[in-house]
Amino acid sequence: MPAYSTIERAFEIARSQDCHSLDELRSKLSREGYADAVAQTSFPFVRKQLQDLMQGRTASSPKKLE
Repeated sequence: MPAYSTIERAFEIARSQDCHSLDELRSKLSREGYADAVAQTSFPFVRKQLQDLMQGRTASSPKKLE
């Protein structure tokens, strides 16, 4: 049984810069035993945050509107 929840592990992987796409991240999670990888990373807000992290942007900082 995995030590982390699927979401926790997904964010850990995304921050590590080991993956460059959502498909690659999901594959890595599945190989590690996270059977619900696709379902847990499909929520639009979560997906956006993961993609931002993998692309080197900070997902938690809101953009300033001018």
